[in-house]
Amino acid sequence: SSDVWNAMMLLGVLIVVSVLVVSLRTALLEQRRHATLDPLTGAMNRRAFALIAERERLRAGRDGSPLTLAYFDLDDFKAVNDARCHSAGNAVLTAFTAAATGEVRGTDLFARLGGDEFVLMLPGTDAREAMMVVDRVRRLLGDTCRIDKKELTTSVGLATFRFPPSTVDAMIAGADDLMYQAKNRGGDTVVGMVFVGPWTRWSRTMANTQPVLVPVERLPVNG
Repeated sequence: SSDVWNAMMLLGVLIVVSVLVVSLRTALLEQRRHATLDPLTGAMNRRAFALIAERERLRAGRDGSPLTLAYFDLDDFKAVNDARCHSAGNAVLTAFTAAATGEVRGTDLFARLGGDEFVLMLPGTDAREAMMVVDRVRRLLGDTCRIDKKELTTSVGLATFRFPPSTVDAMIAGADDLMYQAKNRGGDTVVGMVFVGPWTRWSRTMANTQPVLVPVERLPVNG
């Protein structure tokens, strides 16, 4: 009868609409995931990191909890790409991401800034605790990733803020400066500093002029 036919048509339309809604929702979730993750390594990308890290920066400023940022740069990464091609370099980046994400808490933020440079934000974490996390990442990376039987190593700048500066970029700049100090010492090294603050902006000469900086250093993992 026509009533049965109409009911069947309505049911068919509802099924089609339901399938389309589910497909659209899945597509939107996938698009959102790709917008926040680095497509190669699966680490958080820089844009997503900046947004979430800003919330942690504001929270640390309100409650006075320490906030630590580790800046990682893989040692001799260009040589890996030159000698072994980009697929080997990509495998190294993926291995490093796996090593780092396996050692952090769900509340920590790990992101790839680009190339072979990564950052790890550790909310509510002081310099000593952060150094332990960084050392575990470095040890695990050396144990699991070798190029021509040589362990992969990293140079790390570790900046702990007792009172965070005015922007996330300023925090990254502070940790980046410390990372370059580690590079200048030959790599495979962590150079850390506790920034007591407060201040309104980061100055690249601050480490040489402010009396409220406390050095925290750890030499190479095998040293």
